[in-house]
Amino acid sequence: MSPLALEADGLRVVRGRRAILDGFDVAVPSHRLVAMIGPNGAGKTTALRALAAVEAPDAGRVRWLGRDAAAWDRRSLARAVSYLPQQFRSHWDLSVAELIALGAARGRGFGWLDGLHASVAPDLALTQALELEALMTRRFASLSAGEQARAAFAMATVSHPAILLADEPAASLDVAHQLRLMALMRRLAGDTTVVVVLHDLNLAARFADEVILVAAGKCRLAGPTETILESLELDEIFETRFERLSVNGRLHLAPR
Repeated sequence: MSPLALEADGLRVVRGRRAILDGFDVAVPSHRLVAMIGPNGAGKTTALRALAAVEAPDAGRVRWLGRDAAAWDRRSLARAVSYLPQQFRSHWDLSVAELIALGAARGRGFGWLDGLHASVAPDLALTQALELEALMTRRFASLSAGEQARAAFAMATVSHPAILLADEPAASLDVAHQLRLMALMRRLAGDTTVVVVLHDLNLAARFADEVILVAAGKCRLAGPTETILESLELDEIFETRFERLSVNGRLHLAPR
């Protein structure tokens, strides 16, 4: 069994009088593509933010690569763990090339301006896979939503983090680019543990090694993709009856 890349025990996040996470536990093996799924309001985004230490939980603990979150210094954490929010916004008027250069400089001790001029060889395979070559001189703010999503994904992954936590990175993409992005994440999982929030269950079925099913602030189920997607608990949580089909040897879920 692969060693654990990411663990969470008893995470609780309270906003006002509502517990967004309430006893969230998860254990993610290394070098897996893991899809986090669940209905709206289940707590997926909050869970991802807590797992990335972007949001401090009110209770519970997180461990990356076997080390408690409190044991990591900021620079080491920046090298090891990359978090991509659902709607990434740049605070500066950067080109795509500058944005990716900042991502490549993560955890190297550069200031943000120094990071723009750091001597970092471009990752041609990454920019080609995301079809960014023609966009490198464009300002990030001038791009379409789908182009911004691809550029932000390049920024988050160019430093080759040990753990990538991405919140719906395919949401703004057309079908072809969704499939290419998921295939890229599938390849990245050879070296990087990827946890990605998805709403499309069939993308999870096609690409993910494992699935985390979130409901009411808890991890209700976690395990191999087909096992979780075949579970009737999925129908209960989504309040939808799914027909499970085999399409070209792949599991496909169709609402009845």
